[in-house]
Amino acid sequence: MTKKRDLIWRWAWCGGLALWAWSSPLMGQEGLAGISNYVPPEESGWINVKTLGVKGDGVTDDTEAFRSFKPANIHSVGTFYFPNGTYLLSDTLYLGNKRLILQGESRDGVVLKLKANSPGFGDVKKPKPFVSTHGPFMDPKSAMGQAFKNSFYNMTIEVGAGNPGAVALNYLANNQGTIENVTFKGQGKAGLGLVTNWPGPSLIRNVLIEGFDIGVWSLIGQYSMTFENLTLRGQKEFGIFNRGQALFFRGLKSENSVPAIRNTTPVTNVVVIDSELSGGSGGAAIDSTEMSKSDRYTFQQLAPGLFLRNVRTSGYAQALAFNAKGKTEQLPGGVVEEFSSTEAARLFSTVSDLPEPASRGRSRGGLLVRRPLG
Repeated sequence: MTKKRDLIWRWAWCGGLALWAWSSPLMGQEGLAGISNYVPPEESGWINVKTLGVKGDGVTDDTEAFRSFKPANIHSVGTFYFPNGTYLLSDTLYLGNKRLILQGESRDGVVLKLKANSPGFGDVKKPKPFVSTHGPFMDPKSAMGQAFKNSFYNMTIEVGAGNPGAVALNYLANNQGTIENVTFKGQGKAGLGLVTNWPGPSLIRNVLIEGFDIGVWSLIGQYSMTFENLTLRGQKEFGIFNRGQALFFRGLKSENSVPAIRNTTPVTNVVVIDSELSGGSGGAAIDSTEMSKSDRYTFQQLAPGLFLRNVRTSGYAQALAFNAKGKTEQLPGGVVEEFSSTEAARLFSTVSDLPEPASRGRSRGGLLVRRPLG
């Protein structure tokens, strides 16, 4: 029998495994997940970017060489292979919006870098993407629900100095997208932007985001995103800012003085399991105290769906702070064995019908109360 405390994550994790399977090379001429250093055979059908006239020498501006590529079908672009090298650009890299895969030879060897002080990236109030999988950026009239298989493997995406409005990657993918073995680093508005209608479901795995105002900037709530082994380091405002999206984390590691997660929507499900949030300078590691208001929902009406298990925090006064129907709830910093902000759904009419491990607590008013071992 599946234990109730595993139901939420198993649903998200199974979805993640399915996404990985659909994005794997077994499906055809696509990117290769789980390989840290790879050179494809000549018959792979992949597009080696060097054949486009791209230099990747760390000196030449490759912007125009990338722009020269005109896919026969912008909705079924294919896989681009990046041999090791530093690819300098001074404007947005946009190669298509559907079935687009960027595969690097190695994570540290392939660097897509936005040149310092590039035109158009200088205003933090007018953010602009460096790499993008969708043309219109943050346009409320623009939407895409068929951005299938858009994926990134084995590379570093870096934003040079003097680009405060840069978003390293504007990522839009639906159903089968994957970002795996990728590093984001630099300064700018955000490392990973999920800000264009409608992102997800997608799998983000083995990703490091170092620097930026916000590590993961999530503004659109629709299909959910699953993260495994995400490391956040050195953000200025928030490790993760979320408004509306269902986010599932396993192995989240945040090394920040600012909140690791800032969640602002009462109807959002955020699950954090087997994670460590360190470096805090007071406040809450996961802060969900100020809800964005809408015509349909307000924080007085609903409590955010927050589930934590085996989460360790240090440096923060609270592991979690949130508002539930106008009342502030807090969990002290330290170790959170298990917590749910809402009443758990049950398969049985009474609690006594369901065997429960001694290390877990019963649900009491929606809050899972700890109980000592033994």
